Amino acid sequence: MKKDHNILEISCQKKFETEKAILVLNLKDREVWIPKSQIQIDSEKSDVIDIQIPEWLAVEKDLI
Repeated sequence: MKKDHNILEISCQKKFETEKAILVLNLKDREVWIPKSQIQIDSEKSDVIDIQIPEWLAVEKDLI
């Protein structure tokens, strides 16, 4: 994760996970893929994950 972006901490509902990405529900209840290379997973509780994500990516994916 690059250090030159504003980083947000958010919780989201995880639907599926592959080696390179996580499928989550966004604010519009749509499924979106997030590349693992762009985030840091802080914790996982059942189907809810807490992640650190660049603000630009959170906006692009409608997570905020």
